[in-house]
Amino acid sequence: HGVCSDGKAGTGQCECDEGYTGALCSECGAGFFGSNCTACPSCDEYGEGWACDDGKSGTGQCRCAGWLSEASSCNACAYKLEVERCKHPAGIGQSLTLTGSVSLSSYSDNMVWTHVIGLPHPHVYYTLTSTSFETESDYDFLYVYKTTIDGTSSLVQRYSGTAGPSLSRIDAATVTIVMETDYSLSPGSFTLAYTTQCAEGYFGSACQPCPGVLDTGYACSGYGVCSDGVTGTGVCSCDASWRGLSCDECAEGRFGASCASVCPGGQDIARQCSGHGNCNDGRQGDGRCSCNADYFGRACAGSC
Repeated sequence: HGVCSDGKAGTGQCECDEGYTGALCSECGAGFFGSNCTACPSCDEYGEGWACDDGKSGTGQCRCAGWLSEASSCNACAYKLEVERCKHPAGIGQSLTLTGSVSLSSYSDNMVWTHVIGLPHPHVYYTLTSTSFETESDYDFLYVYKTTIDGTSSLVQRYSGTAGPSLSRIDAATVTIVMETDYSLSPGSFTLAYTTQCAEGYFGSACQPCPGVLDTGYACSGYGVCSDGVTGTGVCSCDASWRGLSCDECAEGRFGASCASVCPGGQDIARQCSGHGNCNDGRQGDGRCSCNADYFGRACAGSC
């Protein structure tokens, strides 16, 4: 499965064929599996946490390395794992459930359950609620931490007893949930539900910015309301004085930098310049009327 550097000038080292590694080219390289070191399929479609079961004894199947589940979804972290290996592949707009995978009444020693919810996206927030929560008050604690996009971490809240989380909004890049319990008997267990949502001013399954956000820092340039959120369309409903995809243009018949002024005669197209001329409207306009023949005056109200 390779070529030896032989001869007087040779080193005796093997240059292995693709898929093979080791001094004798007898092992499968990373990303290859089985007796013939076949290339693994891509596991990208399954999301974060999935990797190929490679190596000579590997099956080539996509598995959840470092996770309890190796079936159809990576849905819970194993106990006492490194946090970096316990990132849940949470999709934007998804609603998922986390359940304490070991009954709190059967711990033989102090236990720590860690779960990290994270998305590589700066414009999402999370909700976290408990559908059931029974722990030993003052002995078992559930901690919720948040880490912002700049890497700053802080404690959001601590829970114990029967009062679990009910957090409608956590602005963070990642949310870390840690359950710590002593070895004493505890009643029941807990079930948590969380969702990921687009932050205000962002819409769609990828949380794209609403019109105006990139240019002005505000959705609809600050002069309208964007259809945001995971199910939003990103379309702006502009305030009365504004129009345009980003609400950055004056409405018909208005002028000035803030579109606050109305053309002489009125804003309605039929009333502008008394219906006898054209108004220089828009953000660069001065509101002056260009009167039709035989009409004169500031609002073209006079006739010859």
